[in-house]
Amino acid sequence: MIQYRLNSKNIIERIAGPWLQANGNQGKVRPETVLGRNIWTFFRGTELISLYSQLFDYVRRTEKVYEVPFRCDSKQFKRLMKLRIEPVRQQAKALDISSTVLQEIKRESLPITDETRIPPQRFLVCAICQRASLSGHVWLDLESFAKDYLIFIENAPPPMGERICPDCLSAQLPADHIVTAHGDVDRFDRVPLILFLHGEAQQEHLFRLQAPPRLVATGQLLDQAPPFYLLTMIKRQRGPWDVRQVMTILNRISLSYPIDIKRIYLTGLSSGGLASWKLIRTYSDVFAGAVIAASTPLGGINLSQLKTPVWVTHGGLDLATSSSRIHRVMSELIERSAEVKCTVFPNQGHDCWSSTYHRNEIWRWLFEKSL
Repeated sequence: MIQYRLNSKNIIERIAGPWLQANGNQGKVRPETVLGRNIWTFFRGTELISLYSQLFDYVRRTEKVYEVPFRCDSKQFKRLMKLRIEPVRQQAKALDISSTVLQEIKRESLPITDETRIPPQRFLVCAICQRASLSGHVWLDLESFAKDYLIFIENAPPPMGERICPDCLSAQLPADHIVTAHGDVDRFDRVPLILFLHGEAQQEHLFRLQAPPRLVATGQLLDQAPPFYLLTMIKRQRGPWDVRQVMTILNRISLSYPIDIKRIYLTGLSSGGLASWKLIRTYSDVFAGAVIAASTPLGGINLSQLKTPVWVTHGGLDLATSSSRIHRVMSELIERSAEVKCTVFPNQGHDCWSSTYHRNEIWRWLFEKSL
């Protein structure tokens, strides 16, 4: 068992157990170089940090022990492990973290690289279960993935994951959002942020199969958008979005990450689009622009004072929302000199968001907006 203690600021105060032999005695990472440092220094990827920070907050808030299964592989072994997070009773907000190997399986050498079969887009590796994927839809064990695509050099360790797969997110973790970095955000002092609200049918992990999270995860927006953070909300319960809770989380993230507060954008689809209408009506001084797909504002939402530029998309065959109402709303907004755009996909139904988020001009339009 590997053990370490974090103080209330997530600074590593103590390490113990086989960690000293596994890391310190190899000369690569000495104990003295770890003690006194923030634990996030040793995490790779904003998604993993945002998830574990919520787990830490949950344990501190509830004072309950929480356990998480995960993988920590080497080039010789697959290791199935368990992370245990528990509060330190005698030290306020401190945590004891321990990781235990549940099973260790010797792995075969991975195939030699064949450049003729390297896929055109980058691949993803889940930071928790160590499965790999190209599209974000199908996730395979690293060995199966390597045999299919031959992208690993023989005997090379598998790459560290920078994403979390849908199955790991579908677990009942105490997490209500995930933060994903798009592009090289570290090159800038401040970068834009996009807040994404999924639809009712995308409860729990299914939102990861929808754009924009999928487009960001697979790197398909690298040429169309500058570096930015994507804040994807997770609503696990049926019913409307709690816009106050959404704003509470957005405010916290805006203070925790280097966000350009003049370039915070909003996008939502279906029921997430309805919540987006409510947000831009109430918090027009927060959002520089919005893209809303497959959603019309309900009659009780007063848009007479709408200030946020908004691009609305709709499917001409949509039976879930009214085409006539969206045209009426757009006409009223234009009469009031609101900055609005509307795109109708005549041969599409309710699922018009795939076409919406694959249109480069929509992304260019959005990132041009600033408060």
